[in-house]
Amino acid sequence: MQDSDSIRNGPAMRTGPVGRLARLVLAVVAIASFVSIADQGGPSSFQGSRNLLEPSLLVLDAVMLALFVNLVGVIATIVSGRDAASRSRLVAFVVLIAAIGAAGATSQAAHGTVWASR
Repeated sequence: MQDSDSIRNGPAMRTGPVGRLARLVLAVVAIASFVSIADQGGPSSFQGSRNLLEPSLLVLDAVMLALFVNLVGVIATIVSGRDAASRSRLVAFVVLIAAIGAAGATSQAAHGTVWASR
């Protein structure tokens, strides 16, 4: 007997071999990026502004941004339905970028640099 979701939405779609390979490659890149940071002494090793463009840091930042925005969309879908999901993702992205800008401006005012740990 089928459950009500599979009757209503049709059979569940499975990811194909290309999709699985793409997910595996993304997971390997994310893990390699994390390991490269952990091997360098952790987050404290990124104190200098020259490290802002470190590829592993940029990859991890992009992954975390995507996960955050997606999580907000999933929560919005659960709470308010599908119509609210895309709008919530956009709002989350804009608010996060504004917060990053505000943090940079605050650091610039307090320390004379956008990227300061002390």
